[in-house]
Amino acid sequence: MIARTGAQPGATLVELLVVLVILSLMASTALLTFRMASAPDQRTRRVTRLSEQVTEARRIALRSGRPATVAIDDSAQGYSVTALPDGSVVADSELTTILGLDRLPGHVRAVSSSGSGDGAR
Repeated sequence: MIARTGAQPGATLVELLVVLVILSLMASTALLTFRMASAPDQRTRRVTRLSEQVTEARRIALRSGRPATVAIDDSAQGYSVTALPDGSVVADSELTTILGLDRLPGHVRAVSSSGSGDGAR
């Protein structure tokens, strides 16, 4: 073997930069994966909270025999729900879509996990 004179053991600056780039790519991928995994839980909690508020308005209307209107403030979005004494529910079209609300009986048909109502009105 030929020994180099003046060479010192260690890593070059380019090698260190390559390692840093690889580590940052791995960290960003892990962060995105974590955020995507927690998004369905947030949507499910949001839909459950909205559904409970619609159900409460319906219960009040049925018990009192008078229409009950509830304004729901969901983060930056506001919705309006009116429950009628016959049990039917009238709501904003976007809220109806998010909850799968059946207008006549006023029941929530299915919980939406697609987040189709997350956009602006």
